[in-house]
Amino acid sequence: MKPTPPDLTPTEWQIMMAVWRSGRASTAQLTDATQHIDPPPMQSTVRILLNRMTGKGFVKVVELGRGPGANNYYEAAITLEEAVRAQAEKFFIVQLQKNPQALKVTRAVLDKLLAKHEEAR
Repeated sequence: MKPTPPDLTPTEWQIMMAVWRSGRASTAQLTDATQHIDPPPMQSTVRILLNRMTGKGFVKVVELGRGPGANNYYEAAITLEEAVRAQAEKFFIVQLQKNPQALKVTRAVLDKLLAKHEEAR
């Protein structure tokens, strides 16, 4: 099992969603893919966040080409399922340490969400 990566910020989650959708993308492509965020991130912000996300183990850099014309692309280093599972486990561990009843409440909320999702299908 891979080590659990640190948490992602909401903007980092949006960037990760774009990475998972694209498979491999440049900073410019990820900036374009995240323009729906309010406020939309600038390319320099996306680049900084991608560097942080690389350090956190969520993305990996793929260098295409050599020399001045080389481009860096980013790919997911962790699957969506792994990321969601890790975040959910962290949430449950913290909540259970604070309040053992939280698991029952959380399960009830999840059951309602799943039922609503199934109805929408």
